[in-house]
Amino acid sequence: MEIKFRALVEYPSGEKEWLYYTTKTGKIISDLYVSEKVRKVIIDDLQDTGLKDKNGKDIYVGDIVEIIWDYIQEDLIDKRKLEITISKGAVRVDDLVLTENFDLKDVEVIGNKYEH
Repeated sequence: MEIKFRALVEYPSGEKEWLYYTTKTGKIISDLYVSEKVRKVIIDDLQDTGLKDKNGKDIYVGDIVEIIWDYIQEDLIDKRKLEITISKGAVRVDDLVLTENFDLKDVEVIGNKYEH
C-alpha cells in the first residue's frame, strides 16, 4: 500500500512550497535537508488520511476543514473550522472520527495550521 506525505519547505528567496512524496517512490524527507535549494524544512511527514473533501482534495494531517452540520431543523446550521489529526489509529476532527462512511460532501479543506 502506498502512503502519501507532504512537507512544507522554504527556499532562500523566502518562497514556501508544499512538496509531496510517497513511500512507494522511495523519496524520503531527509533528502530535502541536504538539498542546497531548500533553506529549511518548516514541517515534514504530514500523512495523507486517505480521505477526500467535497471537492475531491486530499485531506492531510494538519489541514483545517470546515464541516457543515445540518440539524433536523433547517434553521440550525452549524459551520465549524477544525483541525485534522490522527489519534489512536483513527482520523479525527475534534472528537469526531472521520471515515469513508462519513458524509464528506459536508467537509471542505480551507487551509492548514502551518500557513494560517
